[in-house]
Amino acid sequence: MKKVNKNYFMAPRALARERFLELMPAHGRILDLGCGAGFDAEHFFSAGYEVVGMDPSEQMLSIAKNVVGPIYVLGSAEHMPFSMQFHGIWARASLMYVPRSSECATLQIIIKQLYRGGVFYMSVLEGEGEHILNATLVNFFTIDRLVKLIDSVGGLKLTNIWRARRFHLGNRAGYWINCLAQRE
Repeated sequence: MKKVNKNYFMAPRALARERFLELMPAHGRILDLGCGAGFDAEHFFSAGYEVVGMDPSEQMLSIAKNVVGPIYVLGSAEHMPFSMQFHGIWARASLMYVPRSSECATLQIIIKQLYRGGVFYMSVLEGEGEHILNATLVNFFTIDRLVKLIDSVGGLKLTNIWRARRFHLGNRAGYWINCLAQRE
């Protein structure tokens, strides 16, 4: 099994986590949507939150399950297997893999999983269009398009949006767009 270097991922996350947790109730329930290897789920659990990590990759979940505490389930944003709601949903670098044709419907599913007043965080890659990178469809966003998407779906009030450090993916480079919103 491949070992993952946690320190590589941490720099832009600290500010995003801080902003997210400032809006969360103490000991609330968080869904780490697209949890990958479980780094963020581990952080939230260690901070005293009830955490569920969900990822569509069995391989990533097998790594995440080495983290004691959070519950991990196989699933995707398009087909959430939960009957419960969450105080917060953390979607770092995960919704950019949802095709444009499904993004409105997927965001509506996510909103239904949040309690009223619940916190939603997402980060996506800044750019235009959909591209195949490393054999994976990646949906790029501009800030304007992300704001319009959130407005068009309804049910979320945008509280903060910011750009973060550069990314390199395949032959593309650019910035991350980070977004915080709360369910109305």
